[in-house]
Amino acid sequence: MASVLNARMKALGTNAQILVQDCNAAISAIVSNFGFKGHYLAFADNEGCDVKWLTMKELLKHYGDVWVTFQTSEITRALDTNSCREFLGLGQNEALPGSVLDYYVAKLKQVRPIVEVVHVPGIRGFSYDMIYVTNTTKGGNPWLQSLEDLRNGVAKLDVNFIRLILDELSGRQSSLRSFDDIPIN
Repeated sequence: MASVLNARMKALGTNAQILVQDCNAAISAIVSNFGFKGHYLAFADNEGCDVKWLTMKELLKHYGDVWVTFQTSEITRALDTNSCREFLGLGQNEALPGSVLDYYVAKLKQVRPIVEVVHVPGIRGFSYDMIYVTNTTKGGNPWLQSLEDLRNGVAKLDVNFIRLILDELSGRQSSLRSFDDIPIN
């Protein structure tokens, strides 16, 4: 995955560094590369409770944007584990939250002024949330309207469309665009 992302970034001519490391162990080295006025775009692609709260908090001290994959159902199942407590930033004696998503969003809002959630529906009851975390800009963040458009578009996705996309991505089905040049009688 990292090699594909690296190739895409190179093709786009962007100045990006793809790190394949445990972010919890590497956070100090990562943020030391930002510089005084550095800006970053980070993806915390959790498969469960991977990115500890202390790591997230350290990242959010620096000026940049973060997308967090929040696997709500997986986190809820692991709620009483140490890894989940570290992910949420819960103390050992702190009570478990009723809604893990609401709790995490509230914690993020203590650190950053803008936290937006995009719910992504799935198949057979599986779904997850994408959380976007950013700062207020001098221009008032007019681009946040694009995020609202994304949220509305994702909410309209139906299961059959998602299956079609997954089939295309897995190679089980050709892309519908591959038939653009075939004349229709």
